[in-house]
Amino acid sequence: SGRIISQRIPPFIQTDDMQAIGSKFPELYGPLRTIWGKIFRRDFFEQYYNFAWLKPQWMHNGMDTFTVLGYLEKCTTFVSIDKPLYQYRMRQDSLFFATKVDPTRIKAGEVLYQRGLHCIEQLSIASEENKNYLQSVYWGHMADLLRLLPKASQMSQEDKLHFIETILQQEHLAQLFAAEQNFAVMAQAINDVLQTIISEDSYSSSY
Repeated sequence: SGRIISQRIPPFIQTDDMQAIGSKFPELYGPLRTIWGKIFRRDFFEQYYNFAWLKPQWMHNGMDTFTVLGYLEKCTTFVSIDKPLYQYRMRQDSLFFATKVDPTRIKAGEVLYQRGLHCIEQLSIASEENKNYLQSVYWGHMADLLRLLPKASQMSQEDKLHFIETILQQEHLAQLFAAEQNFAVMAQAINDVLQTIISEDSYSSSY
């Protein structure tokens, strides 16, 4: 329909002091999550290619974020433009609307969280605000995966229940449950999914 659903626009930055991006890191993170919309010096791109692209072999989702954070960590000069120069069209039949949620996306969330922590530590911008922001991204990633489950028509009810179980077994996620607001968000997401899954007697009696 041509309607703008959301925008990822970074703040304007032009610096050769990477610590200067510290207070703006939360605003930058969204636009940093895609490999498109970036321009690299060729020598820089090739010099750190192996570091930036050497992801776990099983990882199929989140590759852009993993790669860009790797390059960001090695930057000594950085520029971002506060204008939307790229449009991404959402279609109902696109891969974005998944009919099956890959369980590796659970592990990918943890990998991206650790990658982000390593990046801000190497850039000396590991403030509590930035650490907390990366935690919120990790938490939101898990909640989003849960929200996708009801529409995952190619997954059996048993697969969906196992998916929820796997999420709740994540050690770092369990630590975040200590925050009351986090618990409320995750509990609501789980409850919404379960209402679509355990309607059959066989599942409601088992779980």
